[in-house]
Amino acid sequence: MLKRSGWLWAIAVAVLLFAAAPAFAAQSPRLLRDINPGAESQDINGGIDEFAKAGHFVFFSADDGKRGYELWRTNGSRRGTQLVRDINPGPGGSESYDLRSLHGTLLFAADDGKHGYELWRSDGTRRGTRIVRNLGPGAADPYVIARSHGALYLGADDGTHGTELWKTDGTRRGTKLVRDIAQGPSDSFPDTGVRLGTKIFFAARDATHGFELWRSDGTRSGTRLVRNIAAGATGSNPAQLRAVAGRIFLYADDVTHGYELWGSDGTKAGTAMIADINPLPAEGSQESFDTFFFVGFGRVGDSVLFSADDGTNGEELWTSDGTEAKLIGDINPTGDSVPRGWATVNGFAYFSAYDGDGVGEHGVELWRSNGTIGGTDLVRDIAPLNNSSFPGDFAAFDHKVYFEARARGGNDAELWRSNGTTPGTKLAKEFFPGLEGGFPKSLTRIGDTLYLSARDDVFGAEPWTLAEGR
Repeated sequence: MLKRSGWLWAIAVAVLLFAAAPAFAAQSPRLLRDINPGAESQDINGGIDEFAKAGHFVFFSADDGKRGYELWRTNGSRRGTQLVRDINPGPGGSESYDLRSLHGTLLFAADDGKHGYELWRSDGTRRGTRIVRNLGPGAADPYVIARSHGALYLGADDGTHGTELWKTDGTRRGTKLVRDIAQGPSDSFPDTGVRLGTKIFFAARDATHGFELWRSDGTRSGTRLVRNIAAGATGSNPAQLRAVAGRIFLYADDVTHGYELWGSDGTKAGTAMIADINPLPAEGSQESFDTFFFVGFGRVGDSVLFSADDGTNGEELWTSDGTEAKLIGDINPTGDSVPRGWATVNGFAYFSAYDGDGVGEHGVELWRSNGTIGGTDLVRDIAPLNNSSFPGDFAAFDHKVYFEARARGGNDAELWRSNGTTPGTKLAKEFFPGLEGGFPKSLTRIGDTLYLSARDDVFGAEPWTLAEGR
């Protein structure tokens, strides 16, 4: 039976812990810098704010109110938080994205207002921030697929071959087209890549097979189809690839079974459906790959946790070690629990799930699981009285999970943390007191520091940090 922590027990334990607690409070996150005084330098309403470490700096994108979104760097101090370069001069902003470290240098995509979005690099200085290679006459719109053995693999369009597979070592000469998978100007749109061994695996399409599973060792001859899962040109649309313990887990649709759980060891013979979780013909246990319901995998040990609908229990929590799939438990016996938003800490995967809104039920709250029925339980009903806290944006940090949640079930999204117990699940920072929230986003662990974007009632939306062990 899945466990739901009782409030009487929680209150008793909380009282004991409070009485025995040392006479100091945990340190709250601190403002990194008010980059845009009187306004907001971060977009917490749907924008993608990224933090990435390269060399001696952590890089991110910010808008100071004069230059638009440009590349910034920090050494963790206010004074050391500075604009790197106004790549697109004026208020337009270069809108950098896909910030990644390679050989101690930052690689990213940016638009300088002349070339469109191209691949750039930075060592943290203005002079050392420059375009790597202008791939074609128009915008290449590069995006990162995977990293493997000293190279980043990209999807990019050089204006001749369409959007295809590229790789780069961060230099102009070392930035090359790997293979024109969809020959000619057509696009193969390589995506959802992971590394396994010496190769990367990704989804791509060609005229013969549609979207299928491919692999590459970085050479043209070593870039090939793994298996045509959906016979003909229909395409199985592989999605949410996750490499765990020498195996790739993914969702795919072979047309006969619908979207189901598949596994691959990187070979054609070793690529097969793990389980037909929903046995109804062509129904599948997953929603269509192009909807937000496709939520990927959590991990505990050598197994994955995921959400699936077997046609009987609704969308519930499942696990697989690559040989079979098992239902862990029916969190919501009267409907779908829709587990999602994974972060693994101390052998448990944390996620949000919905157990219903009736008497004795809690709505969408914080759960955890070690992959067994007995080890799957509600951590805390953060928003009681039939409200939902809608936990999300999970990040493993300092032996805890940090996340966004709403204590009142409304717009009061704030930063929370949990050590896996009810009394140990607490508000970490109330950025915006009252019914409004700080909406902490982009929680990113870098070394012993957690970086995030959040808004408060003084500075607006800005970058914040939290040190480990506080």
